Amino acid sequence: MGDSDRIRAWIASVLLAFIALPLAIMIYVDSPLGKTIGYFAQHPLLGVHELGHYLPAVALGFFVNLRDPAIEFLIVLDGSFAQVFVPAAVAAYYGFVTRSNPLLFCFLAIACFSLWDVGDYMSSAENPTGRGFAPSVGIVAMTPENHDWTRLFTSLGVLEHGNEIAWATENIGAALGIAALFAGVLAILIGSNEASTSASTIGFFGSLFATGFLALTGNWVRVLYLAPATAVTGAVFAYHAYRAWEEEEHPKKKEETPAETSEDVNKDNAQWFGGDNG
Repeated sequence: MGDSDRIRAWIASVLLAFIALPLAIMIYVDSPLGKTIGYFAQHPLLGVHELGHYLPAVALGFFVNLRDPAIEFLIVLDGSFAQVFVPAAVAAYYGFVTRSNPLLFCFLAIACFSLWDVGDYMSSAENPTGRGFAPSVGIVAMTPENHDWTRLFTSLGVLEHGNEIAWATENIGAALGIAALFAGVLAILIGSNEASTSASTIGFFGSLFATGFLALTGNWVRVLYLAPATAVTGAVFAYHAYRAWEEEEHPKKKEETPAETSEDVNKDNAQWFGGDNG
């Protein structure tokens, strides 16, 4: 593993440990504690969501009427679209351009969990409750007038089916996200030549923590989703740990080729030119 690959593995490990894993816990642990753990990991997604509304509105405002129903629809949609598209685009960059599997799966997991977050937002479209954020005024109470998906579903005429659409979106995002999360952990572990590196350690023990936390909170059904993947990452981690220990305890000695002496060279030359006939 070169220095650039090692740095990418570090970055992927940090993102998995502090964004992807907390989001997974928030999704799979339906409790106040689970939501608290994922609360801060949601903030980057919220920032991208709001920029998705704001930047297109500023750019289009110079050329079109923002009150046009079609333009207004696109601007409202852009928030949810951006929070999924941006990490997915970064994942594509690392997958197809730099060929960095750890960062590919890391950002793919974030994109999928962001899709779950969009589905969670959709689920309150029929009856908007709670609080939201508006850049111009800050924290606001959610109403049918300022809830993105209430407006979008109403425009499309599918508001009565909002819960079904939300359910499908949440489950697709959660399933793909947990698969990408463990693919990212495996990519970090398999790509590491030294099991003692922080990248491998964070990847394995992060997944172990997620499974243990679910078990302690009584979510045994969801433990079944995570335990096999954790077992696989643990096996890979143990393999690398053993290899690292073996190399440290029994370092390979380089075979040294004895240097030729001038006498050997002269003898070889004599044989080549027929000068040594006995």
